[in-house]
Amino acid sequence: VGDQRRVRRTEFIQCMKSSETGKPKIQVDRISMDPLHDEGWETSVLPRLRQVVSLIQAYRSSREKRLSFMQLVNAPEAQFNLLAQNLDFLSDLPHLQNNV
Repeated sequence: VGDQRRVRRTEFIQCMKSSETGKPKIQVDRISMDPLHDEGWETSVLPRLRQVVSLIQAYRSSREKRLSFMQLVNAPEAQFNLLAQNLDFLSDLPHLQNNV
């Protein structure tokens, strides 16, 4: 499993669209990595991040996949459903689809 040193504190960085201006903004949340967070990080967060990165790489390397996604630019629910076909954890988060 590699290096057994554990991070005690980390930063969760997100680029999000501002609800006021519609422009991207960076949000940084500092997280204390106690044992409870550490377990969740290893069993939930990292595997999901790896799935997202893998999907992004697949879309970046395939013109067909990119075009199929971009053609749905005016249909965010259809884009969500397309992503959900490849990111199984999205089905565990139905509230996300309601906010698309």
